[in-house]
Amino acid sequence: MSLHLSVQEQADIDQPHGIRAIHDTLCAKRGRLEAEHEMMEALAETLWTAQRYGTGLDVNFYMTRLRKLIGLGAEDQARLNPHEIA
Repeated sequence: MSLHLSVQEQADIDQPHGIRAIHDTLCAKRGRLEAEHEMMEALAETLWTAQRYGTGLDVNFYMTRLRKLIGLGAEDQARLNPHEIA
């Protein structure tokens, strides 16, 4: 449940920047529940990686995973450009 709330809050406040556009795009394509479950998987993987390697949360890794969900490139240091989303 806490991951659901985390994803919803991130989308509400658009933090990290661009996550709201990804959330909205996924919700339109797959419905809110499925979209948030896919986003939660990306968040969980990001958290696991940080814990596994004893690092901080890698926002670029997280956003890259989310970009892949909507079919955008997965280049390193990816920052979502809202103009990329149709």
